[in-house]
Amino acid sequence: FLSPLSYLVPGYATAPALMYVGLLMLSNVAKIDFADFVDAMAGLVTAVFIVLTCNIVTGIMIGFATLVIGRLVSGEWRKLNIGTVVIAVALVTFYAGGWAI
Repeated sequence: FLSPLSYLVPGYATAPALMYVGLLMLSNVAKIDFADFVDAMAGLVTAVFIVLTCNIVTGIMIGFATLVIGRLVSGEWRKLNIGTVVIAVALVTFYAGGWAI
């Protein structure tokens, strides 16, 4: 219903808003606990894959998977909560099942 209205806004008008959102996302990097290697790696992988895939959801999915796998490999599985595991499994299933394409 409203999607034709989005064509009225030119690309150069949305660029500053997208840059501002990117800066807001980048400012949260300072909140990552770099003393914890798994947290730092998951945050870094998320940021890199958001840029490389040009898809925020794909980057977040890979970041969640990295966090869960990192916690399991390092033996810190007690630090995982059920919500993180459920979201990671749901996102990986969503992408592996081909529903995201």
